[in-house]
Amino acid sequence: MSRSWVVDLIGAEAFAQLSRGLSGSQLHSLLLEVLHARAKMRSPAELLAQYQRDRFCSSAAVDQRTSLSIDAELFAAADGFEALELSPVAPLGACSTVALTDQNRVLSALRSTEVAADPTNVLALECALRLRTDRNQPVHLATSQRVVRAQAVPPVPGLTQHFRIFALASGGLETRDHGFTVDALVRQAQVVLHALERLERRGYALDKQRIEVLATAPDGAELPLADGGAFNWLAKLTSNRRAAYVATGVGAQLIPSRFRSPTPGAAG
Repeated sequence: MSRSWVVDLIGAEAFAQLSRGLSGSQLHSLLLEVLHARAKMRSPAELLAQYQRDRFCSSAAVDQRTSLSIDAELFAAADGFEALELSPVAPLGACSTVALTDQNRVLSALRSTEVAADPTNVLALECALRLRTDRNQPVHLATSQRVVRAQAVPPVPGLTQHFRIFALASGGLETRDHGFTVDALVRQAQVVLHALERLERRGYALDKQRIEVLATAPDGAELPLADGGAFNWLAKLTSNRRAAYVATGVGAQLIPSRFRSPTPGAAG
């Protein structure tokens, strides 16, 4: 999207100074002062009105106890992966620097951070740090995180501006015939299938699975529930072409919102 209106509003010189001329600390201090002044002008009524209308601020439609019970099954299926609790914010550019995502799809924040938009990108950073310590020790991580996406949400039931993702990540040095990547892909696919089996036993309708992984919801709709693959992010972060990275994301919030069993009380 063109940002020419910004230049028209404040002038090209001021925009260049804000975007490139100030140091990071100077820019942060300036923006903090601006937001501090704006916050002081807000009334309680304005806060409540924004909370009511703002899709970024509204609470999730899924009961939190239900979300916790689903997370428990997902983590139980991933017992060979270290469970990691991520921060709700990530370094600025965590998605757009190594992946193809545009920064406008992310909720940028202050202090060179952004609101978490995809845990698999942050897990790549974690894998890079750990491989720096011991490059011969593969890393296998799992997490569950509520993320925020800034782009418009398609008009599909169950999709919201912020939602929970369960993620798996494996990082390590590639072996002969792409052995590490193949093993990691198989390992993560097995975790997802095992997790869906566990959730079916709890009463969720996740039948007709395919390895993509797709499942047919009770209303007949076919939804992509999990997706993943091999990415070059770890190679970029470590400047090592042998660094392989495999990640999988599961739309955990879709499970209770779209795959709840039609039998009353079956998936509580």
